[in-house]
Amino acid sequence: MKFVYLIFALLGLVLPYTQLIPFMNEYGVDMPLLFQMGFANSATSLFMIDLLLVGTVATIFIISDGTKHSIRYKWLPVIGVFLVGICFGLPLYLYLKERQLTS
Repeated sequence: MKFVYLIFALLGLVLPYTQLIPFMNEYGVDMPLLFQMGFANSATSLFMIDLLLVGTVATIFIISDGTKHSIRYKWLPVIGVFLVGICFGLPLYLYLKERQLTS
């Protein structure tokens, strides 16, 4: 499973940026515009609200579970959730946990 989590973490790092880089090329670093577009209609708002809630839950889980199991570098996935997304942070945490528990 360690390898699977690492693959998903890498995909979760690369794939979101395939969309962010074109956005930044067109609009620059305009975070208010990014959020405005994310909440442009009820369909995109649904996904944004879902991601914000899941990101919050994932962050709480990573901190809580990481403390419970004394996972080293648990702060890296938390930063990953905020800088990249849940698709990177959560698999990275699961990789770190699996790596530590199987060592």
